[in-house]
Amino acid sequence: MASSRQCTHAGTWYSANGAVLQRELDHWFATAVPGVVNDDSVRAVIAPHGGFAHSGATAAYAYKAISAASIRRIYLLGPSHHYMSDRCLLSGVELYESPLGAIRVDQEALSLIHI
Repeated sequence: MASSRQCTHAGTWYSANGAVLQRELDHWFATAVPGVVNDDSVRAVIAPHGGFAHSGATAAYAYKAISAASIRRIYLLGPSHHYMSDRCLLSGVELYESPLGAIRVDQEALSLIHI
């Protein structure tokens, strides 16, 4: 059995119900009309990560600028809200759980990161 990280903020920062969450995401992406759409040259996105009720629509503008066809790997960078460190911390899990399903962590890519 693969080790996994539970989605601790489901039900508070975003819906714990996968169908509801998918409808919200679909709505935010449908209504986002950024100045740049599906640009193959976009290599990084900085987007809000707060509660989706407050930041979902804004984040959709940022993510809609990315061309999905050009994505090979996604790196999620963010602060720890529970542990203080002056170093980069890497996940030791194989899966991140979400209301939309589990997301596999690329163990090969993780092993190439030296901190």
